Amino acid sequence: NCFIDQSDLALTAAGGRRQILSWMESVGLMGLHHQGQFYEFAPWNAKINWQVSPWGEWWMEARNATHHLELWATCDRPGKLLRAPTQAGLVYICRDTMFGHLKLRLKRLHPQGSALILQANSKACGLEVGGQPWQDSWIRST
Repeated sequence: NCFIDQSDLALTAAGGRRQILSWMESVGLMGLHHQGQFYEFAPWNAKINWQVSPWGEWWMEARNATHHLELWATCDRPGKLLRAPTQAGLVYICRDTMFGHLKLRLKRLHPQGSALILQANSKACGLEVGGQPWQDSWIRST
């Protein structure tokens, strides 16, 4: 991703379903690098929520003991259909774009509330959905 007026900023955010033996679970993570600092939001240290439409809208938020990160992303283009690995081999089940619009906000939490650390925007954000065809928004919390 490329952020407007923020050359030292990188974001990774993902949500997915994974299977371990017969057990299925939804997992998510968010990681933000900004000015030499790494902000980690993962199942072992944060509460993560997301809502993803079949295509065009993404929302995620994560909160750990010290920080809160929230992002909103949209894409008004159809995206590109890509192959992804499955048990049946590579199959066209992934849609991808590098033309996403993203807005993010990072806050530091303290007993009196929160303080804004960073607000950033991108018009060149990588966005993706994949898996079996789905018609409704995917809403999860971890």
